Amino acid sequence: MLWILHTYGFEVWDSTPRIAFMAPEKDSGKSRALELIEALCQNGQIIGGKYGISLAGMRQFINGPLTPTLLVDEVDTVFGQGRSNEDLRGFINSGYRRKTGVVVRAGKADEGPTFYSTFAPVAMAGISARALPETIVSRSLVVRMRRAQPWENVEDFDDADPAECAVLAARLRDWMRDLVARGRLGGAVPVPAEVRNRARQIWKPLIAIAAAAGPVWLARAQAACLFFVADAKARDTPALGTQILALVRDMFIETEAAGGRDADFLPTDKIVERIAAEYTITQTVSHKRLGLELAEYEVKPVQRRYQGGGAKRGYQRCDFLKAWQYYLPPLPEETASPAFEVPVVAAAVAAVAGLPRPRAEFVSPVRVDARGAQPAVPADPEAGARAAVLDALRSCPPLDGEAGRVVFTLAGLAGDCGLPVERIADVLAGLARRRAVRGLELLPSSGGGSVPLKWLKEAPAGQRFSIVVK
Repeated sequence: MLWILHTYGFEVWDSTPRIAFMAPEKDSGKSRALELIEALCQNGQIIGGKYGISLAGMRQFINGPLTPTLLVDEVDTVFGQGRSNEDLRGFINSGYRRKTGVVVRAGKADEGPTFYSTFAPVAMAGISARALPETIVSRSLVVRMRRAQPWENVEDFDDADPAECAVLAARLRDWMRDLVARGRLGGAVPVPAEVRNRARQIWKPLIAIAAAAGPVWLARAQAACLFFVADAKARDTPALGTQILALVRDMFIETEAAGGRDADFLPTDKIVERIAAEYTITQTVSHKRLGLELAEYEVKPVQRRYQGGGAKRGYQRCDFLKAWQYYLPPLPEETASPAFEVPVVAAAVAAVAGLPRPRAEFVSPVRVDARGAQPAVPADPEAGARAAVLDALRSCPPLDGEAGRVVFTLAGLAGDCGLPVERIADVLAGLARRRAVRGLELLPSSGGGSVPLKWLKEAPAGQRFSIVVK
């Protein structure tokens, strides 16, 4: 909803974030999401795949009399399967920022060049997020879709009343125009301090709108921001050069710890062999490729000669220090604070829902470094989720007859904790192993006693259960 609202006032900001609905398979609601956006956003127009897109047409559409929102369906057919479409990629990327959202075309001899704007909101949908170029992903809020489960009942959008959608769209438009007219969207925007650079640009318009909508919307938007940024960091594949820098640093540490000869020097042959054996680096790196990659970081090989004859070509530790400082996160012993920490989202969602904040021992930060998401300390990734579910259970209505027994549904717990319904069963199983809950029973009770926790996996989201919370 925040992204839809921003289409009615995106000119206020210097950037307009792209949004991409991606899923591994069809029938996951991607195209439906675009249809919903088209019905509610400002002058939305769905364009279907590679056969519905041309640069000239897009240029005329964006520079026409209306302020449009471009909705690209089946975007995987545009960029996936070896298709580069560099012109189109550059067009979409340039329109992300006002300053870069201009293209120049030669005009008539007596008129000079013609300037066209590319600055406009863009939403996309397709199969596999890998189909999108990295430069588009870095400018996008990627929403990962999945197929609905049989018990997840949603209202069919085909049955929606167009007049009702038009009324809602008009209300959204009027509300945003009122905010713009009163200058409510300017000034400092409370984007979480952990979010920086391009991610901050993406979330600034959305959080500004949420702040104008009130504290509950703001808290939800900030929690969503932390979640999506952490997810993007965890899924991001570092550049080959960054991977090599990290690997070489590890090799120097291992050589020094082993007390080996020449702890401050690594031969090129040894580095290339280690890269070939490293499963996380999928590209083939030759001696020449290694030199080219490291030259980008101002690291060059040297020739080391030894007494008694013989020489080896390789790299000195001292030449890497500057590159490590700028492009790799500090080692644990070098700093007391992680390079990038994102609080467990359950804590923020619990605050939005009015629940007590999870206790400190349950909250485990996630460190995101150049290789992906790594625990900052020996951490339990489910700790925050268990704390949120336990607090939600304690606020559920009690059931008469047994102390501590409460009534709940999977959908209710999922809504209170901000977790997917399918995760609740696993989290409850973790709580049972820690003896925080016991005695799961179906409601209405048939007198059969407790039922296995695995029943939660197949149960409808609205099925009522009871459980004892300690």
